[in-house]
Amino acid sequence: METPDHMLSLATISPKALQDVLWAYYLRLIDLRKDRRFKYVLIFKNEGDAAGASLSIPIPVDCAAIVPKL
Repeated sequence: METPDHMLSLATISPKALQDVLWAYYLRLIDLRKDRRFKYVLIFKNEGDAAGASLSIPIPVDCAAIVPKL
């Protein structure tokens, strides 16, 4: 979670809080890069019914894709 206050967003949190969120995303990406199976990593935020969210609060998600060798 980016903030314990679910009414806030990346656009409305403090600059320090935004820096902390981006740093956490960066560290997660660095960790996922250590696994050579992953070719692509994507961080996105699933928010709202239109995005297919199953929870009433926005949840950041990271996905890593293993690309098989052909």
